[in-house]
Amino acid sequence: MNILGISCFFHDSAAAAIEDGRIVFAIQEERLSRRKHDPSLPVNAIGAALQAAGWEPRDVDRVVFYEDPDLKLQRIREQIERFRPESRYLEERALPHFLQHKYPVAALLNREFGFGDRVTCSEHHLSHAASSFYTSPFERALVVTIDGVGESESAAVYLGEGNTLRKMRSVQFPDSLGLFYSVFTQYLGFEVNEGEYKVMGLAPYGRPTYLDAILGKVLHLDDGGGFRLNLEYFDFCGTERHYRDRLVEHLGVPPRERGAPISEAQQNLAASVQTALELAVLHVVGSAVRAFDCTDVCMAGGVALNCTANARAIRDLGIRLHIHAAAGDAGGALGVALLEAARHETALYRPAFSPYLGVRYDRHEVDRTLAGRGLPHSRSGNVAAEIARRLAAGEVVAIAQGRDEWGPRALGARSILADPRRAEMKEHLNAKIKFREEFRPFAPVVLEHRYSDYFETLGMSSSPHMLFTHKARRPNEIAAVVHADSTSRVQTVNAEQNRYLYDIIREFDALTGVPVVINTSFNLRGEPIVSTPADALKTFLASGIDCLALDGCLVTKTAADRETDTVSRNRHAVQAEWSSSSQELVETIG
Repeated sequence: MNILGISCFFHDSAAAAIEDGRIVFAIQEERLSRRKHDPSLPVNAIGAALQAAGWEPRDVDRVVFYEDPDLKLQRIREQIERFRPESRYLEERALPHFLQHKYPVAALLNREFGFGDRVTCSEHHLSHAASSFYTSPFERALVVTIDGVGESESAAVYLGEGNTLRKMRSVQFPDSLGLFYSVFTQYLGFEVNEGEYKVMGLAPYGRPTYLDAILGKVLHLDDGGGFRLNLEYFDFCGTERHYRDRLVEHLGVPPRERGAPISEAQQNLAASVQTALELAVLHVVGSAVRAFDCTDVCMAGGVALNCTANARAIRDLGIRLHIHAAAGDAGGALGVALLEAARHETALYRPAFSPYLGVRYDRHEVDRTLAGRGLPHSRSGNVAAEIARRLAAGEVVAIAQGRDEWGPRALGARSILADPRRAEMKEHLNAKIKFREEFRPFAPVVLEHRYSDYFETLGMSSSPHMLFTHKARRPNEIAAVVHADSTSRVQTVNAEQNRYLYDIIREFDALTGVPVVINTSFNLRGEPIVSTPADALKTFLASGIDCLALDGCLVTKTAADRETDTVSRNRHAVQAEWSSSSQELVETIG
């Protein structure tokens, strides 16, 4: 059976393909459209999936959408009724837009691809649950999904057994941990659905002095693993912000204007919000573990991308925890396809999973991209050794090789690499290449067999998808990847997982005695991670990256390119700031 899974219309649209139970392709629309967090119908991703699988639209047996438009419509109407007159905007503008452009998803897909009556729908949180459970090593597990809002649910607990998922608990909108965190993301002057990582990164610089003002007053943790938001402080019908003046008065901390300096009080608020989220996640997961007597846990949903909360859940609850590499909404596309595939399997269904599921570009595409550009480039017989030599000498090297990563993390297919031993490298990367805030941390990638030498392992033999923060054991050796709280968001790599990246780090280790390099996403601020060789070359030339490795081809810059680097970088930084500040507020209706 050929199955196509699709997610779209909120943020991070995506498509995934499964052929006879095998995962053959998955990619986010943003990688191809070049629009960050692209929420639109993923026509580019679907087209790429069909091409990669070798299918025509008529070859697809089932097209499955990751949520139920009818249930979402029902919740929107209930939201409008419940919050009158504040819901006037939703009724007059958002609801008609939803009905015309989002609700008729089957008709839209049929118009674009002619799928006919082969389109079916699932449920948002069930799709999240499936993405994690069917890619886990567990035959039986609790599956916890936590995000902003699906159709009407913001969290759910499933019991996964064999190939089945049974819903045991759920929490309904407007009570939402994802929206709670996103509201404070906006409060602290960052972009919703983008800046949540920044709140997590800022938190270690503060102290949770506002925790008592938040827990029990703004966010309530209820018996039975539930939670509630105090709606006196929130406005989920607003068009400019989702918090009320009363929240500002209650906290006594002024909201931060985007781009303004961050005060000590705002750092402390970030620490308090992060701690509150961690305690809430412990509350939800811990209650389920005790109720269902199961310590094997899967998680999905946007909140499962909070690496610090994930690590604390393992430490405090003593659980084994699996999280899908694309835990956010994009992952729902693969999740719903896995769910459909599992329904047709009689044996235990746990297909082989790799995060390298996107588009592969061959040597001819690389040569066509470089032709006529006049850039110095060469093909190396041992590209790993050459990249390692450049890294050890202090250069920053971008790599684009193999298939795009699935999910929001760069895992060595579209990555920027640098030397972690140099403490000043963090500032250099933030200021000259990524154009982002100075407090943002960088992640390390370490040879899997040396994982425990450099980091706390949380009881795991590997951490391949960069989803947990680990305490650093040798912080002085790798200062550029150790955050203010002495942790790192670790990726481990072995030869089977990604031979190209593994060989680079192995050669770097041979030169320096350190089996760790900095690994950050190959993109500039405000842009998606690169996909094509052309994307890679454009980003390379617009940044302070020293060398670009397109598979086995090493590209450097001319003297003229280096002279114009500063102008390009400054222009891009201004454009990125403008683009970020012009983003619309996230719509809770999706």
